[in-house]
Amino acid sequence: MTPIGRFICVAALVAAGGCRHQGEPAPLQPDPVTADRLAQEKADIDMLAAAARMTPRDAASLEAGLASHPEDLAARRKLVAFYTENGRKIGRSEATAGRRRHILWMIAHHPGDPLTGAWVRRLSDDPVGYAGAKALWTAELAAERPSSAVLANAAAFFQTVEPRLAERVLLRGAAADPDGPPRAPQARFLPQPWSARLGVLYASVLISSNPGRSVLPQAKASPGDLPAFQDEARKKLADSADPVLLTAAGSYMINNFTRNEAGAGSVALGRSLVERAATLAPASPEPQQVLVALKVRERNREIRTELQEKQFELTGRELASHARAGDTSAQQKIRDLEYQALSTFPEGERFAWLPWLAESAYLRGEAFDDERHQEGARGEWQRSKKYAEDLLALAATRRGDPAYGTAIYKANITLATLALREGSRERAVRYMREAAKAPASDELAYYIDSPLRPRLVNYLLKYGERDSVVDFLDALARINVSDRERLRADAAAIRAGRMPESYQAMVARGEV
Repeated sequence: MTPIGRFICVAALVAAGGCRHQGEPAPLQPDPVTADRLAQEKADIDMLAAAARMTPRDAASLEAGLASHPEDLAARRKLVAFYTENGRKIGRSEATAGRRRHILWMIAHHPGDPLTGAWVRRLSDDPVGYAGAKALWTAELAAERPSSAVLANAAAFFQTVEPRLAERVLLRGAAADPDGPPRAPQARFLPQPWSARLGVLYASVLISSNPGRSVLPQAKASPGDLPAFQDEARKKLADSADPVLLTAAGSYMINNFTRNEAGAGSVALGRSLVERAATLAPASPEPQQVLVALKVRERNREIRTELQEKQFELTGRELASHARAGDTSAQQKIRDLEYQALSTFPEGERFAWLPWLAESAYLRGEAFDDERHQEGARGEWQRSKKYAEDLLALAATRRGDPAYGTAIYKANITLATLALREGSRERAVRYMREAAKAPASDELAYYIDSPLRPRLVNYLLKYGERDSVVDFLDALARINVSDRERLRADAAAIRAGRMPESYQAMVARGEV
């Protein structure tokens, strides 16, 4: 049981004589499809852990077994993980050769397998492996009608080193199978469509020219062609009217930037591409999601920078210098001045910043609690509660503020999670119901509504809440565009007596 689970259970024992009230519904049942996926994810984690413990003798034994059972893909996965993560145990050249051998075998025998697609880029820094793989992919592409899965994997291989070839393959895939690539078995998400892959390709080529960043480390394969292809990519993005392509390209540039002048230019170009996509497809949520996420990221960076500067100003140069040097005592003293520093800013800025600060303080409290640092945890949770209460007080006079809906929602979710930690299920439900009344805002519609929401919902489910959680999920689905499908699916699962996906995942990990 996690720290919050222990805390809630102890409080419930004191208040009600047990962790489950009489008359509460039967436990929710796991969904078989989700259970299979979670089991596979756990098996993957266990496999990587086993590969980390492998010795050269273990690797040799697995290699010997493949001689008689070449289709043992589990053994190949473990060996590739070993050669990639623990090559130092046998030497770099031997590890590179071992990894290369299995990747080339997969291309030759299973070119359309998702595992092949996941591995092919590992050859971009291996000239011998790259040449061998290119020959195999060239043979596959010579077929009259290679499958969409093969085309997708081939494009992924060429993208890092020979982007012009990758473009040809992606365009071929789009022409042959407009609805592809196919979804892999047990895949949690739909694959990127061809146009999105083209957008990422063009964006990665442009970013590769930025100082300090090399997306194309082996561009020597066609050094004279890269600048020309960059010019072509820039023009194709400028001329494109495909919102999916523009959103993918812009999102990639926004999320893969460097903190220098060129990186700032990449973010600006990425933003302009996504803004065009939003104009071309006003009903599509994806461009709005990217733009709102960028706005939140920039605001949070501003909060961190300006608030920290004010805290340093309040502490004086010497203490600030110690904090920058890694002195944890000095850092905590500066943290304790956060509220005082915040109070010096105008009300409008505090109103925009407090939702994020309340959540951040709560999460820091959890981190302290995980380390059994109870004093630090209590301090952060008290700070989180103070921020959330201040936020509600400010909200009473700022109903016309664009951040009003976000403030009401996040303040109440934070207070609900804190109430649950304090053992008051009743107060937690009351705050959750108030959060559900929050009016819509761009942030609630298109961004992660709160990192605390899954904690709150899943622990309430653990301790017997059903109707209140379903009502909350239904209400949130009406304003949260990005996660609407999942919220409605979770509500339907609870009504049917099944675990929602996130709850089932927490149960599988032993977190509830």
